[in-house]
Amino acid sequence: DKPLKSEIFENDSEIAKNAENIKVEIDKLVELSSRSSETKGKQTSVFEVFQMAGLKKSLIEITENLDSSPSIEDVSKILARSFINGKCDHFENSAIYVLKGNEGAGKTLFAKKLKTLFETQNDAKSCKIFDKFNVKKSLTEIKSWISKNKTQILDKKKIGIVELSNSENIDDFLLNLAKLETDIKISIINLMPVGTSYEYLMKNMPQKRLENEYLALTKLDLCDLSILEIAAFVELNHKCMFFSGVPSSDEGLYFAKVEQTVDHIVQIIENRMV
Repeated sequence: DKPLKSEIFENDSEIAKNAENIKVEIDKLVELSSRSSETKGKQTSVFEVFQMAGLKKSLIEITENLDSSPSIEDVSKILARSFINGKCDHFENSAIYVLKGNEGAGKTLFAKKLKTLFETQNDAKSCKIFDKFNVKKSLTEIKSWISKNKTQILDKKKIGIVELSNSENIDDFLLNLAKLETDIKISIINLMPVGTSYEYLMKNMPQKRLENEYLALTKLDLCDLSILEIAAFVELNHKCMFFSGVPSSDEGLYFAKVEQTVDHIVQIIENRMV
């Protein structure tokens, strides 16, 4: 039997009604999709996350070797590599290490730790620590030490460690030290305890001037290294050679490594995002 006209009308109305509902649902989906795209566009970039942690844009937007959307770890690696001093022939071949830092930086303890470190390495060296309180006396002692042990010093079997306060004229001391024996390499280690502010470092720590200058961060048993401290050292061109913690002369000193520093930076950033 043919359907009645009223039945055809009802079917058409139902189809039209369903079609309208489908259109409304599609419009909603399109709107939600647009909102999602807008939200994605407004998401905080990795660089912005680091900037919110206090780092200057110039320190982190080194993008020539990065993808368009780098990860936190990618940017952390850039920062860590700018901060950590890797293997350095001059440092390893030095015969005299001059420790420099403010009172309370831990120079005396660091000197003992450095002595232990060098004497327990595979190519163990005999170490002599020179009196930090009298520079003239130290120079006299160093001169005598060099003349008695010159062959062993040049063969890297003996090294000297000199403590020097920031009040001493480092340039005059190094000049007089170099005059004692021109073939001997000298390295300067700037000691700085962790826990100082970005502002303090930028105001009180001079920029690195010499190629044979290195950084050692002390008192890591008392305080964590902050990301702003890392930023300050990078801006001042100081590269970290040592991390030091534990108030013992026999342990707690180790060479700074990029991988460990990357993990530390990533953890700081991720904790800020929680």
